Amino acid sequence: MGATGCSWGDTRSNQMAARLQSKSKGDHQALHDALYQAELFKLVRQLRHSND
Repeated sequence: MGATGCSWGDTRSNQMAARLQSKSKGDHQALHDALYQAELFKLVRQLRHSND
């Protein structure tokens, strides 16, 4: 799906974090989760641009 061509199940944030080697983790606190999702988004965009 999307930038990596992965399966739907691999779009879970914990799967993305493992593949993208994120430094942060979601912990169900709004600010932390927002920062975690922002990091994942940034890493996916970097991955996408490195494959162009």
